[in-house]
Amino acid sequence: PVFVDGEAPSGSADGTNSTFLLSQPPSPTSSLEFYRNGVLQRNGVDYTLSGSTISALAASVPRAGDILTAFYRVAGVGTTVQFSDAETPAGTINGTNTAFSLAYAPSPQQSLQLFKNGILLQNTVDYALSGNNIYFALSALPHSGDILLASYRH
Repeated sequence: PVFVDGEAPSGSADGTNSTFLLSQPPSPTSSLEFYRNGVLQRNGVDYTLSGSTISALAASVPRAGDILTAFYRVAGVGTTVQFSDAETPAGTINGTNTAFSLAYAPSPQQSLQLFKNGILLQNTVDYALSGNNIYFALSALPHSGDILLASYRH
């Protein structure tokens, strides 16, 4: 399979528009992971998918300033890859430590899905990635009791 990582679907998040387009139709359709402000949306509950069109349901129409992100597979032949799923980044979670590390460097970098307490964090907003090192922005620092999980290809 070929992977599409961290795509921002086209369409205006303005509180009224409910239709957003992916660059390609997911294959299989169940491979789509669609996030709104880092929260995983549910097919049939928050949106429907038809081909490459995502239609937000009434209670889930994105508002101005919302960040939409999609990860999915498409038909085709890609390179052989390795996966790391639900890895806990190494580092002290104490509210002051900004540096954490992964076992491998994500390749491509966009394949990294980094979660704090189940919410997808945004690269360049919440953290910076350099090789296998993660550097948190002060506004997103993990505090004692927070749970970090990373999934990525390498």
